[in-house]
Amino acid sequence: MDDHQRRVGVLLCIGSAAAFGALPIFGKIAFDHGLDVVTFLFIRFSIASAVLWILVAVRRERVGGHARRLIIGGIVMGVAGYGIQSTMYFLALERIDASLSALLLYAYPAIVTGAAIVLGRERGTPALLGALGVASLGTLLLLSDGLRGDADSVGVLLGLASAICYSAYILAGDTLVASLPPLVLAALVTGGGAGAFGVWGTATQSFDFGVDGTAYLAVVGAAIVGTVLSVGTLLAGIERVGASMASVLSTVEPATTVLLAIVFLGESAVPIQLGGGALLIVAIVLCQRARRPFVELEPVPGVPA
Repeated sequence: MDDHQRRVGVLLCIGSAAAFGALPIFGKIAFDHGLDVVTFLFIRFSIASAVLWILVAVRRERVGGHARRLIIGGIVMGVAGYGIQSTMYFLALERIDASLSALLLYAYPAIVTGAAIVLGRERGTPALLGALGVASLGTLLLLSDGLRGDADSVGVLLGLASAICYSAYILAGDTLVASLPPLVLAALVTGGGAGAFGVWGTATQSFDFGVDGTAYLAVVGAAIVGTVLSVGTLLAGIERVGASMASVLSTVEPATTVLLAIVFLGESAVPIQLGGGALLIVAIVLCQRARRPFVELEPVPGVPA
């Protein structure tokens, strides 16, 4: 592959990470204008799933062998795994700053790596253990800031729980991710999420669609920019630079969230929080340099928070 294609791939991956990074900003705007978490996630996943299935049809993606098992597995990932993780993430987002919630979520690559070592899927090399040490220090800095002062401690714990749930989701879905085309998996997972939140919202009568136009524009932005656009650019980028490089470039995501939160939401940059987030980003890069990942450490294509 020539240098031009690699440069295009790098720009696509960075663009994808930036689109993912805008997701909590859209969420904050929607919540500030009266939209609740369940209604927000139902609308977001419904729109994203519909668009992704159209893309699957246009690209003529195929599932291959064991289609029924794989399809059911993808839907279950959306309902049982990703639905719970997204709920925790956006409940945290209702309570704490978008920048802090994004940085807490990005503890998940280190959690995945640590769990892989404990489960015997990875060797605990000095370089890898050093990267985990850096990640642990970064997480502690985030928690030390988030659990004192004006920050909502429940929101911080929900954000960390979201990272833990996402780690378990990745570990459990490792085989499925390797067996399905990423675009098909993304459509299945978002469809499963839409179905889960649809059932929950109907059963609990928790849907509230009586909000203003700004809230609806925000949730459409979350679906199109924060889900569909980020998926398409990520897949195109991976084709040009490979998954490992794409996962390193995805560290732009939390930095983008912090910057957008400062510009559009008026959030303040707390030095210790930024330091902890910087250490997490450094740890992700070190993890990539220290090992060949057994699973991709970037979000599963099409499945951000």
